[in-house]
Amino acid sequence: MPHVSSARRVRRLQLAAGLIAAAGAVGGFVAVSAQATTGNADGYPEPKVLVKTDIGDRYIGRFYLKEIERSARVESAALDVDYTESVEHEFLVGDAYFYQYNRAGKLTSWTAAMYPWVYENGLMSLNLLVPGSLTQHLGRMVISKPTNLDTPEHPNQEHIAVALTIGSSTYKAVFEQVEDDNPTPADLPKAKQTPSQNTTEPAEPPSEAAETSEGTGVYASVVHYATTLGR
Repeated sequence: MPHVSSARRVRRLQLAAGLIAAAGAVGGFVAVSAQATTGNADGYPEPKVLVKTDIGDRYIGRFYLKEIERSARVESAALDVDYTESVEHEFLVGDAYFYQYNRAGKLTSWTAAMYPWVYENGLMSLNLLVPGSLTQHLGRMVISKPTNLDTPEHPNQEHIAVALTIGSSTYKAVFEQVEDDNPTPADLPKAKQTPSQNTTEPAEPPSEAAETSEGTGVYASVVHYATTLGR
C-alpha cells in the first residue's frame, strides 16, 4: 500500500487553493487549458522507472525556496512532494509554485507539476510541466543529495541544492524542508537573492505567455489540479 499522508494531501490542496487567490492578486496566468487526465489520483501514469522509497522518502514533504540567483527574478517558491494514491506501485509526484518578476518588474505567479522523478548517479531530476500535461514543459530541476540535518527530535530539516531551469536559463537555488504540520502561509517566505553566475538575459516567466481569463492559464490549471487532489 502506498504510504501517502492524507494530512499532507490536504495541505497540498490548501496550498493549491491559496495559489488560486494569489494568482488573481498578482495577475499571473499560464495560457494553457486544463486537461482531463486519467490514471492515479494526481493525473499522471506510472513512470517506466520507479525511484526506490528509501531514496524517495528524503524528498517527501514541503520545501520553501531559501536562496536563488538574483538574475532568476524569483521572489519565492514552494514545493509539495508526495507519493501517489490508489495505484499498484507508488511513485513520486509534486506541485511547484513560483512567484517571479517579469522584465517590467511586475510580480507574476505560475504553477507546475513535478514529473517524472528520475534518480541516477546520486542526482534526482524531474520536469516542470503544465499541470495535467505530459508534453508542455515549463522548466526542469536537477537536485543534489539532501543534507543530513534530520534528527529524531527535529525531523523534516533537509536542505536540497537545485539546478533550476526556467525556460532555457538555469540557476542555482536552495530549498529547505519545513515541518509537515505547518499551516499554509498567506505569503510564502521571500528567498535570499544571491550573486548571479548566470548572466544571460532570463526568459520571461511562463505566466507572461498568458491569457488572463479564468478559462485558461494557472487559474484553470490549479482549479483542475485542486479537483484531482481532492478526489
